[in-house]
Amino acid sequence: MSRESDLNPSRLAFVPACFYAVGSLSSMAGMSISIGVSVLMILGFMILKPDFARAWRVRVQEIADIPLFGTASLLLAAGILLSLATGAAFPLLYDGHGAAIHLFRDSLKLAYFVLPLVWGATLGVLDVRHRERFLLVWTGFGALLGLLSVLQFFTGFPHAQPIPTSPPYFHATLLFGHHLSTASILIFPFFVALARAMEGPGMVRDGAIALLIGIALFLSYSRMVWIALPLGLGLFACRYINRKSLSRITLVTALLLVLAIPVALKLPAIRERIANPMGISTRIELWKINFEFFRNRPLFGVGFRKNQALTHAWAKAHLPDPEARKNFFVGHAHNNLIDMLAGTGVAGALSWLFWNGVVLWISWRGSRAGGVEGQLAWGIFCAWVVLHLNGLTQVNFWEGKVMHQWTFALGMLLAFVQTRPRPADH
Repeated sequence: MSRESDLNPSRLAFVPACFYAVGSLSSMAGMSISIGVSVLMILGFMILKPDFARAWRVRVQEIADIPLFGTASLLLAAGILLSLATGAAFPLLYDGHGAAIHLFRDSLKLAYFVLPLVWGATLGVLDVRHRERFLLVWTGFGALLGLLSVLQFFTGFPHAQPIPTSPPYFHATLLFGHHLSTASILIFPFFVALARAMEGPGMVRDGAIALLIGIALFLSYSRMVWIALPLGLGLFACRYINRKSLSRITLVTALLLVLAIPVALKLPAIRERIANPMGISTRIELWKINFEFFRNRPLFGVGFRKNQALTHAWAKAHLPDPEARKNFFVGHAHNNLIDMLAGTGVAGALSWLFWNGVVLWISWRGSRAGGVEGQLAWGIFCAWVVLHLNGLTQVNFWEGKVMHQWTFALGMLLAFVQTRPRPADH
């Protein structure tokens, strides 16, 4: 094999893609380091390898041609920036105290919305062979985390977060640092692996990968994912109701049973975890406070992600007793939509809903295709639904670690769900 063929655009794109595929399933520091190194590699290839730069630019143009995606992204960015500008100009105050707003610094999360374009262009350069290998690296590392989750559940290694209702055991936080992060990150490789098991040639391999990731999701001991994941699996199975591949339907059924049997049998530990009221009253209280923020600033909100800081001012004004303030839980809204309504008002919340609707539409449209494109799109569609089901009780959409994963998954969607032929595809 010649040196030139060793350094073709697909092979070059494969290196940063796999590097970040592993890094995106690690700690926050690992995610940040891996995206920085990956972007530097991509820039270096673009400067040194004209063929890679040309192929990359072609993929960018294809993404730009996707209807509504650019418009939806601009509307969401505008809603966020407008909320910060109006929040700074007309702050909501409690006893003279409010939330400090710095327009540039507080809008930095918008940088995450560039990542799907970067990965969409980079992954779009991959040919069929490298695309398959990349997906195996991504989902396969998720399977390794599934093995780690079993060890962590019983020993707490490498990070011990005890389960309050089952003191001998520990949440499967893996490298993410928190069990709710596990519940919202691993759903993406889980559903993609499951879709590949249903329709791809590696049924046993991908089915085993999905099973191991599913175990990690269950051992996260997130009550919401115990509800959301079976609902997502039910949605997932709808695609195959009219299919004749009974063996693959059996695989999905078996996975569903593995995840649902402990709940169905009402094991004491599971029943106690579900019935425990811990965290419910504090969430309800935070929802009420954020609705108060929304009523006071209904059009543009109090400022993107500023409702959490404003809760401190609310507590000082409404809880004069220092002991009461000490016991009061101050946090974000613990619900994606309520968080957007309070922080960005109707304008920002509607733009956010529209943006998510466009993503679901792209993945739904892509799921109707055959091959790896259809598998990936259907997996991401189901994972996106579960992400927002999880988001009914937490603001997972704006958590940095979760954002790394959904921006990466969206990049795959933009890269692989295309109507134009790719290199080596024809």
